[in-house]
Amino acid sequence: MKINKIVIYLLCIILYSCTTYQKSLDLSIDSLENVREVVINDMAINYKTSKKHLKKYGKPFDVFIFYSDSIIGDNYVFHIIPNYNDVSIRIEDSIGEVPDSGFPNRFCEINNKLFLWKDKVTPMNQTILNKLNRYGILDSTAVKKELDLLPLDFEDNRVFRIDHSVNGYFYFVCKNNILNYKKIPSYKLKKYLDRLSIQCK
Repeated sequence: MKINKIVIYLLCIILYSCTTYQKSLDLSIDSLENVREVVINDMAINYKTSKKHLKKYGKPFDVFIFYSDSIIGDNYVFHIIPNYNDVSIRIEDSIGEVPDSGFPNRFCEINNKLFLWKDKVTPMNQTILNKLNRYGILDSTAVKKELDLLPLDFEDNRVFRIDHSVNGYFYFVCKNNILNYKKIPSYKLKKYLDRLSIQCK
């Protein structure tokens, strides 16, 4: 009887492992991008810049960056934040090659909002540079400096701002139904995860 229980237990582990492996095969780059579209559509329709930030930055946020994307348990998890800095291109970031820096090589534009992210396979192209330039956030100072295209009296006054009051969102999107998702403001993430860990115990 005890041996039968052990055999059944081992079979369950093997079957679970096979199921998990099959799920991991299904989680391709394409499926991740489909889920990203859900997040983009929600942000494009529902994001509103607060009055505080309108006053501080002079205009609504219209550029957003995917800071991270991952698969955790039964969820796709995306962290997306409003962008308030220029995007700096280096001379190493060549058209036709995949950037090895954090320079974005993918974008989506919807409702006059630009969404940026980076993957490991897409070569950079002129289209994304034109788009960044149209939104006024492409900084090519480093390239011009490298190519000696700046005047001799040029002073580099660029500042990378860190504003902890600007919060983005974490999206937890269900693998089995990508229209089922939970959107958590960044500053509430710890409370949300603490609550989840209590529920799991």
